[in-house]
Amino acid sequence: MDVNFVTHKDPHDRFGALITYGERNIHIPDDALISITLGEQFSVWKTMVNAMISQFVMKQMKKSKGLLYAEMKGHIKEGYGLTLTV
Repeated sequence: MDVNFVTHKDPHDRFGALITYGERNIHIPDDALISITLGEQFSVWKTMVNAMISQFVMKQMKKSKGLLYAEMKGHIKEGYGLTLTV
């Protein structure tokens, strides 16, 4: 099964987006590693740089054999970026 990243945009908010990989409702194995990374209080410039770097990270995530689910969320005006991987 080929899984791809899907962008979920809020039509009422053009400054933020959620990108997911896989299904959120999954069985998490006992030996799973869950990673959460949050960057906040970024200036607009740093948020844009973070978004560009996230594009490279997404390409590397797809190469991980054990990746079950990934979620990346960011907002330019609010100045944050969040990455969650299982």
